[in-house]
Amino acid sequence: GVYGQPLADSMASGMNGERDNVDLICGIGELAVLLQESSNIKEFLNSVTAFIARQMHVDACSISLFEDETQELVLRSACGLNPDAVDKVRIRQGEGLTGLALQEMRVVLEAKGAENPKFKPVPELAEEQYHAFLALPILRGPARIGVLVLQHHLPGYFSEQDVKALRAITNQLAMAIGNAKLLSTLQQAETVAPPLPRSGQEPIRYLKGKSASEGIAHGAAAPAAAANQSQANRALPGGVHVGNGQRGECGAGG
Repeated sequence: GVYGQPLADSMASGMNGERDNVDLICGIGELAVLLQESSNIKEFLNSVTAFIARQMHVDACSISLFEDETQELVLRSACGLNPDAVDKVRIRQGEGLTGLALQEMRVVLEAKGAENPKFKPVPELAEEQYHAFLALPILRGPARIGVLVLQHHLPGYFSEQDVKALRAITNQLAMAIGNAKLLSTLQQAETVAPPLPRSGQEPIRYLKGKSASEGIAHGAAAPAAAANQSQANRALPGGVHVGNGQRGECGAGG
């Protein structure tokens, strides 16, 4: 299918310079809002690609994130491309124009992407109708976070002004993605970790022991060693002492 056609039709005047990079830069603050309103990183990325595509009047906008474990880019959000390709398309560093942008940590701007010898079509994306290609690495210092890619059916659609505006976006995007990953990690940790005791409460402890006899005991539990020592030092009526050899530290007599 022609996934990007609705966006393309909505920007017929975009080639005449009517897309406003000022609006795009001013919209950077929306990234923080999008992050707050998103329940997970995937929802956040989908909101970002839709936001950039709308502001830039492009046919397609996608974000691929870098996996440290596999050293590959994985398509995580695609606006105007085949949605079935999300989470499935993987690109190695240096592979195609997107991989090149990540490997060399630089912008790749092409009037006709397919004419660059490094261009490598990805059949799953259904991007044959797009010509103009712009890839910007998402970096946090020396760390590779991912790549933002914009595509348009008109050759030469992107300008140096677009690049400057989108660089500001990717800088903020790198921090937002980092924060989103941290938040996701913390949320996962909270679901695994046991609840902490409230202020003023003793931590919950679990004791394992043996019953001296059947029945129900009522009282404060204590570790066996401490209980035995306490009972050894306490004389019962009649001058009888309970020694360390006795079981029944929960008060069951013997």
